[in-house]
Amino acid sequence: MSNTNTFEVHAGNGRLYKLTPEKIQKEKERLRVLREEKGQAWATDDKCHDYDGFMQIGQSYINWLQEGLNQAGNETMRMNWKGKAVKTDNGYVLQIKDSWIGNGMMDLKQFTESGGNVNTPASTPVSNSAPQKTAAVVEDFLDDDLPF
Repeated sequence: MSNTNTFEVHAGNGRLYKLTPEKIQKEKERLRVLREEKGQAWATDDKCHDYDGFMQIGQSYINWLQEGLNQAGNETMRMNWKGKAVKTDNGYVLQIKDSWIGNGMMDLKQFTESGGNVNTPASTPVSNSAPQKTAAVVEDFLDDDLPF
């Protein structure tokens, strides 16, 4: 089994774990306390999540995201992930990896391996005062291809 602290590109990868019945019970108790003792009416059992996890963040990941925004010319962009279910001693874990943005931007692994050097002219960060391009409609981003 591989070491879960080692990441292919040292950032942008993550893990998503299905909660055990014990952790679900602990989360429902936390919600009950919020609801009954702290007056938080929204904290109902249906707000209990099914998964818990983390994402590795590093400066190269932040730089990659910023360059993706710069190249998109918008304040928002779509980032894509690939994942793989891997069996561990505690059940299956979804390993999140292989991130890419599109718009001709190199993927995260290539960006990290290049030292953050992009093959495009230097761009400036998007600001609220700059004119914005209208985001292109993504034809293949349909609700029926979402897993949730």
